[in-house]
Amino acid sequence: MRVLVTGAGGQLGQAMQRAAPSRVDLTAATRADLDIADRRSVEACFRGALPEVVINTAAFTQVDAAESDVMAAERTNVEGVRLLAEACRGRGARLIHVSTDYVFGGEQESPYRPGDQPRPLSVYGRTKWAGEQRAREILPGASIVVRTSWLYSATGRNFVTRMLELMNRVPTLRVVNDQFGVPTAVASLARVLWAFARSPTSGIYHWSDAGPTTWYQFARAIADEGLALGLVAKAPEIVPIESHEYPTAARRPRNSVLDTSETQAVLGFGAVPWRTALGDTLREIADRKSGNAHP
Repeated sequence: MRVLVTGAGGQLGQAMQRAAPSRVDLTAATRADLDIADRRSVEACFRGALPEVVINTAAFTQVDAAESDVMAAERTNVEGVRLLAEACRGRGARLIHVSTDYVFGGEQESPYRPGDQPRPLSVYGRTKWAGEQRAREILPGASIVVRTSWLYSATGRNFVTRMLELMNRVPTLRVVNDQFGVPTAVASLARVLWAFARSPTSGIYHWSDAGPTTWYQFARAIADEGLALGLVAKAPEIVPIESHEYPTAARRPRNSVLDTSETQAVLGFGAVPWRTALGDTLREIADRKSGNAHP
């Protein structure tokens, strides 16, 4: 199976390369290799890779920056997806597109199912939803949208690495405790995306690790386990606050917990608890720091 992974330099793109099955002819295209919002760049990449499946992990993911740089967010999250979908249609390839829990408004109490109506609160959420629509309109029977939430990894800039940095630099952290979601390790999502690459299904699906939490509770877990692994020198004071006490350019949904039951039924495996996945990621960080990391 010939597979093209876009955004290969990002945290998810790197995880996709690490998790790639041995019997896959993989082309991993970074931003320098492929500008998904440039037609000529897309056409050239497709001519070289001849993909049967395209897994799009490229995105404008800076939630707050998107509020002031709308054109950049639309270029990657909407126009880029449209061009990829059109290229896939022209070559008979399937598209697996990664989207976000932030397409939802957070107004309901129960976890969001794939068929629930999106009501994005931010430019980021709106552009990601528009990208989903382009993929499904152009490739109704040959596209899969996978929404995920609170993605993090052992490297790059994400909530986990940022918290570890701050915990070793400042004595007190104020973290929002009234936004609910599910942290998701890139390794968990990569496993699902590769499973979908082998699946004939199409449609919209959800994936995250298991168990709702808040950013505050997530930070507490990072501190507790980071302290045990020597990643945090001294336990910081972590103060729970409400969203209005930490104003941001983009509004976040109060509840963005995703229902993953349909994905589990289709793929035949369940999600790991987020605390388990976090522990694995923190041990990877500790191994990297000690020089024992595996390639």
